[in-house]
Amino acid sequence: SPTVSSSTPIRVAHFNELYGDINNIRAFYGVGGYAWTDYPVTTAKKIRAPHMNELRNALCGAYTNVVGTCPIFTDNPVGTGIKIRDDHINELRGFILLP
Repeated sequence: SPTVSSSTPIRVAHFNELYGDINNIRAFYGVGGYAWTDYPVTTAKKIRAPHMNELRNALCGAYTNVVGTCPIFTDNPVGTGIKIRDDHINELRGFILLP
């Protein structure tokens, strides 16, 4: 997935891509799909802190299974008063790696 620049608004599509990418990495490492609370995110729903935290938790499950620790994220957990930023999205994308 391409990175999101600071001039690119965060879009629902970015989150839905991450849901798919994270489930793919979980499957690759034998963790199984994640039971998402609010998938897919639609334009009728606001992207909120719980969406970002759930993506991080799902990715953490794969990392813990493979390397024993979770990645270190900025603003972890994303609190209700914290705006989801491009660096949050890009950080997740940077941790989604398949060998």
